[in-house]
Amino acid sequence: MCFAGWRATALMGWLVTAVATVWAAGDPAGTADTALPRVAIAAPAGWVQPLTAPASADVPSSAGVQYLLLDEQVQTTPARSHYRHLVMRVTDAPGLQEAARVSASYNPRHEQLTLHHIRVHRDGLVLQRLARERVLLLRRERELERRMLDGSVDAHVDIDDLRVGDVVDYAYTVTGTHPVFGNERFGHASLQWSTPVAHQRYRLLWPAGRALALKQVNGAPEPQRRLLGSTEELVWELRQLPGLAVESDAPSWYSPYAALTWSSYRDWAAVANWAHRLYQPPAADRLGTALQHEIRAIAAAHATPRERAQAVLRFVQGQIRYLAVDLGTHSHQPHPPDLVLARRFGDCKDKTLLMITMLQALGIEAHAALVHTRSGQALPQRLPSPGWFDHVIVQLRIDGQTWWLDPTQSLQPSTLNLVYQPDFGHALLLAPDTQALVPMTAAMRINRRLVTRAIDASQGPGQPARLTVTSVMEGAAAERTRDQLAQSPLEELGKRYLNYYAADYPGLQQAAALEVTDEPASNRLTTREHYLINTFWEVPEGTGRAQTSLYSPEVRDQLQAPRETRRAAPLAVSHPVEIVVTTELQLHQPWTGQTADVSVRDAAFEFHGTVSWPTPQQMVVTDRYRSMANHVPAADMDEHLARLADARRQLGYGLAGAVLVTAALGLLAMLYTAWRLYAWDPTPVTAGGAGQAAGPQGLGGWLVLALLTLLVGLYRLGRALQDAWPVYAAESWARLTTPGGAAYHALWAPALYVELLLYMAQILYILLLVLLFFQRRSSLPRLWIAGLVVFPLLWGLSTWLGLSIPAVRQETNTADTIKEFLRAAATALVWGLYFLRSARVRATFTRRRRHGPPAAVTPAAASAAPVTS
Repeated sequence: MCFAGWRATALMGWLVTAVATVWAAGDPAGTADTALPRVAIAAPAGWVQPLTAPASADVPSSAGVQYLLLDEQVQTTPARSHYRHLVMRVTDAPGLQEAARVSASYNPRHEQLTLHHIRVHRDGLVLQRLARERVLLLRRERELERRMLDGSVDAHVDIDDLRVGDVVDYAYTVTGTHPVFGNERFGHASLQWSTPVAHQRYRLLWPAGRALALKQVNGAPEPQRRLLGSTEELVWELRQLPGLAVESDAPSWYSPYAALTWSSYRDWAAVANWAHRLYQPPAADRLGTALQHEIRAIAAAHATPRERAQAVLRFVQGQIRYLAVDLGTHSHQPHPPDLVLARRFGDCKDKTLLMITMLQALGIEAHAALVHTRSGQALPQRLPSPGWFDHVIVQLRIDGQTWWLDPTQSLQPSTLNLVYQPDFGHALLLAPDTQALVPMTAAMRINRRLVTRAIDASQGPGQPARLTVTSVMEGAAAERTRDQLAQSPLEELGKRYLNYYAADYPGLQQAAALEVTDEPASNRLTTREHYLINTFWEVPEGTGRAQTSLYSPEVRDQLQAPRETRRAAPLAVSHPVEIVVTTELQLHQPWTGQTADVSVRDAAFEFHGTVSWPTPQQMVVTDRYRSMANHVPAADMDEHLARLADARRQLGYGLAGAVLVTAALGLLAMLYTAWRLYAWDPTPVTAGGAGQAAGPQGLGGWLVLALLTLLVGLYRLGRALQDAWPVYAAESWARLTTPGGAAYHALWAPALYVELLLYMAQILYILLLVLLFFQRRSSLPRLWIAGLVVFPLLWGLSTWLGLSIPAVRQETNTADTIKEFLRAAATALVWGLYFLRSARVRATFTRRRRHGPPAAVTPAAASAAPVTS
């Protein structure tokens, strides 16, 4: 965050861990920096109203600490003074580390720190722990690793002899106003935390009669107001505050905590007017010689405004290194462009002002724009204030088209139309006519990866397969990879890529060095990886069959469910993201494979997968993922999780030992058997003399019910197979049948095979019966009765096999299973007797495939059996 705006303070955020330089506050010998005012130790000022912490509180502890009191008081004139008082009880050993470190932050260039007291309450005693010789001034450069220096300092005290059960009580005041804000005042207070608090008070003293903008959010109460002479006092007082935990992976802009904001700025126009004065480019004739030279060189080398704008962006990004020195007024005000050019470094403010100075000198409309890199989407719900911004970028307009450009980004060498533009939700444009926040919209926000994985497994099982991965990155993906290449050696990046794919292919070996092709003009970058997969084919113990599965790990990563699925907070989604993974597999022999075309669409993403077979020995699997939004509302989580699970089930494809191949082979065998049964042409039971049987004939009576029973059974089997099909997807199949997995059991594979084959066999059997039924074939009664005997027995075997798996047995009601089996047996008995004894059956199903007209039924035969319908 290079724009050092005001930030809200977390409950224990006053404690500091990053230190660059140390001074002893009580050392007059010169070890302290004389430019730093010494920290004062004194009683609170008269405007402070002290508050005593409760002796006991019925609130839970957090990480070994019970928070008894949090008291904040703010006086806004003549200078801003912020008083803080915190009381906590140590309830467990982990809390000793947290409570023993007292730290108060301030900026010595415009603020004064006064420590009031540090006390430890123990067994009715009050132990004083504040002494000047124990105070250390620590240079507080927490952003040093991000090349940011802001000059902040911490007064730090370590409390000695702290014990479990002690109560730590400390207070301090920071006084001073940043000169860049003049007489304007603003602030924010959290009235709810992730940890419980027994008693919290926030007290604000504001000049009576001066306009005050005030906003409470997320259930924050209205203040108690009263006049104290020429000052208005506003007090928020809360007790027994419960902690509020926010689920992980929530969007950065989401905050459910009760809070209040106050400000002297009447609207966003007033904030823009304040900031606009800070970003006024110098007149062209007042620019230094070096800067004028750079501007003339760009004008001479590039003819069009777009080319010139791209040249300026490339110059500021590539020639001015990033370093933030946010000292004094320059925590908010940029340095002069000539100085930035001479030093060849600057922060976001400096680089932005330099860029708009050069653009305007070239006749191009450009303005600075304040943004918040994490919470910009929530800015419209917040009270106007400069404190909401932590970054500044450039808005550029050419021929009615708008670009949002970040001069602190790594070099973006492509043409202006292809530069990836950031989206921080909303921005405050620093232009004279600004009245409100501006939504950040741009046409060019491409973040696309096109991955082609070519697997040559033509050598067959037992031999390594060759894997070539070609990844084409476009837009933000190209810029991110280009930045990685600039910061890391090519060999290191190649090692990272190797480890990524090794998670799916243990024993993966790099066959050749990583290759990179960069096309800056089109903002496209291509990498090519070469590997040997030594374990592409696997033979699970006891199967004797080689198998493999194909996955798209790049897409799979996007489809992972969040760690916390029961949520009150929305779920953040990476956006925009587009990934297309095409896997081309060359096999060692012709294959019987199935094609597929599946789609899953959600409000936050869409997934599309296809499987095709250009030749019997070549399979192509394509998986496409595209984000549709940057978050999922909590109310939509159940539907979103279901869509994610559905997409994960559809992702991937299994071969060889995978169930689809076995199913295909089984189906071929069943089709052959069905054809032989169709060709079976037995003599009708009633064939004999000349004469026709008396009694009913034709497809009527109870035979209509028999036909309906077949059709209903066919529908139920189809639905049951559809419901069971997801378990046969490659990912689910591997999870259940791969030895060593959490869900593995040795009987899963045979049980699932038997169940699938039975589904297919019974569906094919019913279709055969329907065909024979309408043809009135003599074989139908015998086949019907045989099915009534065979299939219940086979389903009983399948059920017994499934119940041998503990996970199935735990979820199965044995009594219901027995009842279902008995019901099926009773149904089979009824229909079996009907087809054995029905005269209509004998008289109707008499046709033969090869032997001419239906056989006659003798009167004797007709009278030998009762006439039934």
